[in-house]
Amino acid sequence: MTGLRLVPRLLLGFLLLSPLPLGALAGLYLERFEASLVRMAEIHLASLLDKKAAQIDAYLVERIADSQQLARSPMIQNALIPLQPRVPSAQPLALELSGQALPLLERTGYYDLLLIDSEGNVLFSILGESDLGTNLNQGPFRDTTLALAQREALTLLDTQVTAAAPYAPSGDRMAIFIVTPVFYQNRMLGTVALQLDLEQLTQVTADATGLGVTGEVVLAQREEGQGSPEALYVSPLRRGRETAFHHRLPLAKVGAPMQAALQGEHGWGEHRDYAGGEVIAAWGYLPALRWGLVVKQDLDEALAPVAELRFYAIGALGFLLLASTAIAILFGRFLVAPLLQLVAALRHLASGHPEAIQVVPTGGPEFRELAEGFNQMAERIRQDHALLERRVAERTQELEAAKARYDRLVAGLPVGVYTFRMGADGRMAFEYVSPPFCRALGLEEATILTDVHAAF
Repeated sequence: MTGLRLVPRLLLGFLLLSPLPLGALAGLYLERFEASLVRMAEIHLASLLDKKAAQIDAYLVERIADSQQLARSPMIQNALIPLQPRVPSAQPLALELSGQALPLLERTGYYDLLLIDSEGNVLFSILGESDLGTNLNQGPFRDTTLALAQREALTLLDTQVTAAAPYAPSGDRMAIFIVTPVFYQNRMLGTVALQLDLEQLTQVTADATGLGVTGEVVLAQREEGQGSPEALYVSPLRRGRETAFHHRLPLAKVGAPMQAALQGEHGWGEHRDYAGGEVIAAWGYLPALRWGLVVKQDLDEALAPVAELRFYAIGALGFLLLASTAIAILFGRFLVAPLLQLVAALRHLASGHPEAIQVVPTGGPEFRELAEGFNQMAERIRQDHALLERRVAERTQELEAAKARYDRLVAGLPVGVYTFRMGADGRMAFEYVSPPFCRALGLEEATILTDVHAAF
């Protein structure tokens, strides 16, 4: 039983002195490493966010530069001057303009180019859609984003970029316009409008270089829906198909990073994305397009090194635990065997039988020394016990001889001799009776000693 109690204690001691402290240290290290890795991932995403914002801004700046260059070009100015008071189809310069502008659109990736006079008349369109020949101030398209940008450009005398919105003349496809006023000798002629090719813009925004397997660039713009604001995703989503400029969600249901971005905030941290997954994200706002920008990566991928390190750490700790357990058991048995031998010897000694007690010295030096000390002690006890037995035997012989002499002396007396004692109940009991006393009563000694009434 002692061995059974000692081994668990030794095992607990080993665990407290080896795997558990190492496990706590490893856990603390993993926690700090995970926090450091998250911080590094956040800094990396914030850097990619700045780069992506700069990339989109650069793309937009190039498009604005194209529009402003067109507004300053003699081709556009010469086309607007004669076209302004007349119908575009009646001008031979319209064909010449188309021949010169079409290669420009094909080369730079625009969808369409329109010329609008200062009164809002659409005088020229390369594609010749239904907006050609209409008036953007009074006609059927007066409430379109193009019409609003046309009026703002003439009022502010500066280039305007519209938000992404359906454009009826283009079959209600989403459209973004860059509208620039055209001057000639300080005279306002009208505006030139470039309709962006959104597929090319999507290619720019969808580039997720440096974001790993689960990384994603998400762009959305705020729209005032019926009853509550909405978020229109203007970039493709990894967990959706054909979502660019098609997928809308109530603003309250989009991820917290996109909500913050659409409110003009910048930041980074751990959140849930539009699909409810745990991600590390960085977010910001693109004022030129009025878009929210979120650069994100799944938390599992970002913390993959931590998971791998945790796997190896758990394996190492498990191996250490098994090794420590085996060592504790072996060491416990190494300690228990000599102790059990000593315990058995002590019990035998305590039972009053010190003879033939011998402990075999085993184990370490301390246990050997303890066993030798016990054997010396047991030997002294045996000697003392033998000496005591001899003295007891001698005393017994002496008492028996003295009693014999006393009996011979009393037997020779002419009177009987006896001794008695009074019991606790007040009754008398004989302790000794001499032979003459027994003869006088005519009773046996045993009868008198056991039954006092028989004697009287």
